[in-house]
Amino acid sequence: MSRIVCSVETCNAPKTGCFHTGESPEACEHFQGESTSSHDSSDLSIDTEKLRPAWSGNSFTPLAAQFIAGQQRPILLGLVGFADAGKTSLLASLYLLLTKGREIPQWAFAGSFTLYGWDLISRSLAWKGDEKPTYPPRTTGEGREPGLLHLRFATREANWQDVLITDVPGEWFRAWNIEPNQPSAEGAAWILRHADSLCFVVDGRRLSDPLERNTAARETLTLLNRFTELKLRPTQIIWTKADETTSNPKLQAVKTALEEGLPDAKSFHTIATNGHEAQGTDVLEWFSEVLISQVKPAVTAFNDVSEAANSRAENLSRWFTRGT
Repeated sequence: MSRIVCSVETCNAPKTGCFHTGESPEACEHFQGESTSSHDSSDLSIDTEKLRPAWSGNSFTPLAAQFIAGQQRPILLGLVGFADAGKTSLLASLYLLLTKGREIPQWAFAGSFTLYGWDLISRSLAWKGDEKPTYPPRTTGEGREPGLLHLRFATREANWQDVLITDVPGEWFRAWNIEPNQPSAEGAAWILRHADSLCFVVDGRRLSDPLERNTAARETLTLLNRFTELKLRPTQIIWTKADETTSNPKLQAVKTALEEGLPDAKSFHTIATNGHEAQGTDVLEWFSEVLISQVKPAVTAFNDVSEAANSRAENLSRWFTRGT
């Protein structure tokens, strides 16, 4: 039997995501080999020294993230914003706070399958001797599949919740803002179609710059109008670089429009200090709101197993008889 496989022996594509790039196998130069061998199951042997996990540690593609969804439906959090708005800095700050032991009420950081991806975006925010932290490099990419960073959280009751967070180029949303159906907007459209929660990241510094604020205000208001048309409601609004924001009519017009267009969305602020996104302010408060708004309350505790079983049987019976 003939089938397409990766030419690198240690890679399991297409059964899993690509080991080398973290992207879909078709995007990898090594995904060109063809296996023409035909073997019975009795001929198969496994070299345990060459076994590799189903993930590379880099950010997931939607295809590579499927093995997590097979365990439990993860929360998909989409960050929406233009280039240089501070989306990657926000994520890097969140990760560094979690690894330093900062807590989110009722939730404990319990690991990640994309630790290498988190390290790539957060290493520039860490002090290296006398070298000061800087902004993380901008997220770039020619592909159309979003990169997904993974976090896992646990409670004292041993419940756990996976979260996948998008980290994509801001140019995708600028393209979607201009024409949602164009090919270069496919990645942004995927996020807006599938995300459980959306975070509208607004660049306060750009809205304060006399040379850019007119364009920034027009783009932000256009994006907001498209959200309204599609009945998409981000659950949070994050104002980045708040310490470099100065009051002006354009900024106030955007704030008013966001309050009126997204009345249920809570607002948070981050600040830029010494050339990098600060790790204090509202970063943890924002992410706590994501978990609170998305994770369903735990089931009511029962006194014993039999009581729980009886309640479950009653619920099943009611569902079958009434269909509700």
